[in-house]
Amino acid sequence: MQRAANYQDLLKLIAIILMIADHVGLYFLPEVQLLRAVGRYSMPIFCFFAGYNFKNKARLELLLYGLALYFISVFLVYGKW
Repeated sequence: MQRAANYQDLLKLIAIILMIADHVGLYFLPEVQLLRAVGRYSMPIFCFFAGYNFKNKARLELLLYGLALYFISVFLVYGKW
């Protein structure tokens, strides 16, 4: 028996398609600004699911890992702290 997709799966699929449109607009069609504008709607959806799925599982090590990656990426991109 096949299980029907729920609304969360549908919203995730929409977010993935929007992210693909954003990346296609960035790398292959930079002159089409509509792809970049539409792709910007994927991040709030992903953030919603991150908050929704981790609402009862706040972990300090995950926060520290994210901060460490942020500072490393800033150092690598800009070359200074």
